[in-house]
Amino acid sequence: MKKGRKNKTIYFRKDYYLPQSPSNHHKKSLSSAKSPIAKKNTQISQKIQSLCKTIIKRRSTSSRPAARRSKARQSFSWREVTLMSLVGTSALTIAFTFIFSNIFNPTKLSEQEISKLANEYYIEYLYPRALGKYLDQPKIILKDYANSGFPSVRLNQLLSYNSNAHLDSLNIFSNSYYQCDTNATHVKYYPVEPYGPRDFTISYSMSCAKPGTIE
Repeated sequence: MKKGRKNKTIYFRKDYYLPQSPSNHHKKSLSSAKSPIAKKNTQISQKIQSLCKTIIKRRSTSSRPAARRSKARQSFSWREVTLMSLVGTSALTIAFTFIFSNIFNPTKLSEQEISKLANEYYIEYLYPRALGKYLDQPKIILKDYANSGFPSVRLNQLLSYNSNAHLDSLNIFSNSYYQCDTNATHVKYYPVEPYGPRDFTISYSMSCAKPGTIE
């Protein structure tokens, strides 16, 4: 009979240690292997950042002279400033003279005022009184005055009709700058078809002058 094998029991010494896990060693090797690549990447990124900074500095320095040039172009010499001030003063003087001559011209003011008074006089006073009962048939009466016109109406009448309602306008025709003879100044009306209250023409005869020029 063969003898059966006996299992041997193996005992380890107390000072015997198993080898360390290869994972830590592997990690260290990987980190040591990757460190050159990481260093290169860091160096490249640093170079890019420094290059961007230099470009920004160059652009800022190049834009400064342009700004200085633009400021230099905008500045004017004392001759140019004097010329522009003279031109501006002349333009203002001409504009002021033009406005003053049109607004404060006594001749034009009197002509505008007598035109307003003449229109109101015909529409409010002369037209209804001339027609009377033929107010709905104006052609019957007014066709006879189309060529010859109505009798002349003096400026005095224009100012005093309707209980002196327009007497305030007298200061435009008689003042220290302009004087009109209210009896010699008159208007003449010519009715036209279709002979409505606003269908007419007016001819003016002004007898006015500046003070000192009247003999």
